[in-house]
Amino acid sequence: MIRIEVGRNMRYRIITSFLVLALVISLGFSVYSYLAMVDKQKMINDIRSEIILEWANEMNAAAHCLKNATTNIDVDDEHYGVRWFLLAAFHVMEAGHQWHGESEFYEPLMRASLDVAGNLIPYEEGARARINPIAIEMFGNLAEKIWGVTDIIFNEAHILYTPSGVNPIQRLEEKGILDDIVDGCTDIANYSYQIHEFNPKFQ
Repeated sequence: MIRIEVGRNMRYRIITSFLVLALVISLGFSVYSYLAMVDKQKMINDIRSEIILEWANEMNAAAHCLKNATTNIDVDDEHYGVRWFLLAAFHVMEAGHQWHGESEFYEPLMRASLDVAGNLIPYEEGARARINPIAIEMFGNLAEKIWGVTDIIFNEAHILYTPSGVNPIQRLEEKGILDDIVDGCTDIANYSYQIHEFNPKFQ
């Protein structure tokens, strides 16, 4: 009778040990998966910070070209004109948006670069021609609007360039400038439509 009781206790201990071991392994795997996921998200956040800065760099270059544009060649997207830099900015931001989420921030930046590039298409058409002086003045206004946004981002470059794993949107929101960037991009896109509608486009 004692042997039977001892045997049962031994089996109970063995089963319990296996269950505890399985639980420890399962818990360890869950912790590992969680940490791996956290590390991946931190890496994505750091990449997004770099993407925001690179978008600002491309938009800044586009604004400089826009400010100095006088002919349709200056707008051309095949000769490092305004549209070349705008489309580069769009593709940069498109890469940052591929992870989804926070579309209320990334989409206005994408739209700003893509809408301006689209609205400037009529200014690169045809043989070499001089752009209407009034349109050139509007180009200058648009460049200032772009610089208004890129300057906000560049002022926080030291924060965005520092790898931290923190979501860049959170960092910009904490600085109180997130809405300024989004609103600025919306203003850029809207003003570009006015430039598109302006006529005559050339002298």
